[in-house]
Amino acid sequence: MAEPSGNISGDPTRDLAGIVARFAGVLHSAGVPVGPDRAARFARAVTVVSPRSVPELRSLAHATLAFHHAHDAVLDRVFDAVFAGFLDPADSRGDQNAPLTEALARASTQIPPRYRSVSAGPSPSGSDPSTDDSGSKSEKARDEGQGRLLRWGLVLVVLLVITGSGAVLRAIHRELAVARLQSDFVAAVSHEFRSPLTTLHHLTDLLHDDRVRSEERRKRYYQVLASEIARRHRLVEDLLDFGRMEAGKRRYRLEELDAVALVDAAVADFRQEAESIGFQVDLRTDVSRALVAADAEALRRALWNLLDNAMKYSPERRAVWVTITQEPGRLAVHVRDEGMGISPADQRRIFRKFERGSAARAASIRGTGLGLAMVQGIMRAHGGGVLLDSKPPCGSTFTLWLPLAA
Repeated sequence: MAEPSGNISGDPTRDLAGIVARFAGVLHSAGVPVGPDRAARFARAVTVVSPRSVPELRSLAHATLAFHHAHDAVLDRVFDAVFAGFLDPADSRGDQNAPLTEALARASTQIPPRYRSVSAGPSPSGSDPSTDDSGSKSEKARDEGQGRLLRWGLVLVVLLVITGSGAVLRAIHRELAVARLQSDFVAAVSHEFRSPLTTLHHLTDLLHDDRVRSEERRKRYYQVLASEIARRHRLVEDLLDFGRMEAGKRRYRLEELDAVALVDAAVADFRQEAESIGFQVDLRTDVSRALVAADAEALRRALWNLLDNAMKYSPERRAVWVTITQEPGRLAVHVRDEGMGISPADQRRIFRKFERGSAARAASIRGTGLGLAMVQGIMRAHGGGVLLDSKPPCGSTFTLWLPLAA
């Protein structure tokens, strides 16, 4: 079979035969067999072509050959680019691609109008070209939707990473702060025991060796020993009690009692210890009797903590004032001092465990940082609370309030 020259002769039948022969050659070179049966079927199809289709066949032949040449040009450009190492889909060298673009444009103008919609090739399923166009649009829209979904997914992942990192950093910072507070607590408790024990040991040696000749001094030393032992005992009880509160094992025996009498007895006991070191404790009340449901030991411990704090943080003005007032439905006990006070920043966290005021730490005042946390826990267990009003350096007022018994 002769290979056509690729030129248009003007005879549609001859041109079409040349195209068919070239097509058969392409199939043969591609390894696709073209037998007599296929050739006969194609010949019968050609014989039924209407003479009115001859101009269109001529145009189609011209367009087919034109696209064939354009196809060869495309392959040449691709192979040249591949071997030259410049094949880049994003390449924008329009000046080198201009001849190729013009060749494709000239070829497309030679296609009859009725065939231009299928110039890109037949649909895989033989469907209407408009359906293919709609399919390509829907596929493009789907790709765009997937792209947007991917972008939003990446944004969400980045946000999650940033949020998770922030949460981890906050958790690490919180754990480091708790570790620091616990270390300070251990040091404070050690100091609370070690320094007084040194003094107690020294006084015990003096009394044991009978080196104190004055009876008055001997009596005063015994009072110091008793006071310090009682203080250490209260500290141990506070620590144990706070541990039970933290574990949820603290049980309160709520009984109806006279809160005014309980406060009066606690202040009297504390006054003896305070006056021995030069402090004055004043109690004022207009309430003669107030019944509340409370655990007497726990309520006494909460009041003693506030009195002890007022004395510790008032190194200059050595006085503490206790006032009992009755409000509608509740009883309030105010403990006021004129010490260093508590800053607004410290007031927001002073009731947390292990926390101590910055002024107290700067002044090296002893303390464990558990007292106010324990006071708050006791008052909440009684259905009451604790309030704070402080204006540095004018002192502080802590208020315990309890609901009155029905």
